[in-house]
Amino acid sequence: MTREELDSKVQDAQKRLEHLDGFLDIATKTEKLAMLEARMTRSDFWDNREQSQSIVAEVATLKNVLEPYKRVKSKVEDLAVLAELAEMEGPESSLYQEAETSCAVLQEELDRLELVSFLSGPMDGNNAILTVHSGAGGTEACDWCSMLLRMYTHWFDKRGFQYELVDIEPGDEAGTKYATVTVSGEFAYGYLKAEKGVH
Repeated sequence: MTREELDSKVQDAQKRLEHLDGFLDIATKTEKLAMLEARMTRSDFWDNREQSQSIVAEVATLKNVLEPYKRVKSKVEDLAVLAELAEMEGPESSLYQEAETSCAVLQEELDRLELVSFLSGPMDGNNAILTVHSGAGGTEACDWCSMLLRMYTHWFDKRGFQYELVDIEPGDEAGTKYATVTVSGEFAYGYLKAEKGVH
């Protein structure tokens, strides 16, 4: 990696982070988190259980956005420092290789953070219930329903979601007529809310 390429990647990462800062409204969320955490330290916080649970859930949602942002921001700052050190040591420095590796990891983390930024709806951080129906079509539709259910469960495993099959009816000859699955994990509802319609 040349010095110009490294400088370009650092600037790109800084621009992406700046865009995310505005899009995610980090300043407002940080202020709100501090206010809610201060409220949680009051002695009468647990007097109203329903309200306190709502506040705890809101704090968790805010942290799900702010903590990954802070981690990525720290890595962008570290990469800028690493780029400066590599430049000072010269073009043959091993720091360029280290910076290239850091850039690749940082790009993936920025991609992930940008994806999460789209999951900023009020319900996106919640768990989900997924129902799959075979519809009309007999055995082939039931087979397709089974394949779809298997695809979803593999995807849940890959994402690290916990899931539980709460209801299932097998097809008359093969496959599945319908199945209902509860899915829990970070942004489960946000990821699954668009999974509707006929496949």
